[in-house]
Amino acid sequence: MRFQKGHKMSPEMRFKISQKLKGIKKSPETIAKMSLAQKINASKFTKEHRAKQAKTITGRRASLETRMKMIKSRSGKKNWNWKGGITPLYLQIRHHFKMRQWISDCFHRDDFTCQQCHQKGGKLNCHHIKYFSEIIEYYGIETPEEALDCAELWDLNNGVTLCKECHTLIHKKNG
Repeated sequence: MRFQKGHKMSPEMRFKISQKLKGIKKSPETIAKMSLAQKINASKFTKEHRAKQAKTITGRRASLETRMKMIKSRSGKKNWNWKGGITPLYLQIRHHFKMRQWISDCFHRDDFTCQQCHQKGGKLNCHHIKYFSEIIEYYGIETPEEALDCAELWDLNNGVTLCKECHTLIHKKNG
């Protein structure tokens, strides 16, 4: 049996493997070979060498200069996720302070309660009644500045607080 590194097995699978391994008996020759292999591997390095390895691995921290070089080597055009320096318009709008403020205002107005199932608290979403994408398309918004000036996008009457489950259901019905 071969498993991927980091793969978590279900309790049933672990139980099956455990039961299977309980029935396997090792011969005295196999046990002797395993013991010899452990002794050979253990004697490859001296105690001083193993202590030195442990010291270099544990508690090791790169200097500030090295960390800054590492950050610089993975930023901008060198980053694996670089897409030419263009953040999609909808992300610029959704991550803007005004959007966070609109969401917060909707939550406070609805007293942090889902307006469908009336669950208070939990994982809440603020849902645009007239969809965000429809508003962007209808008004022909092409820049974040145009979005900030669009009153309908930030209208509290166009927002409703929903729990994650109800929000998903609404989009499945309308999608």
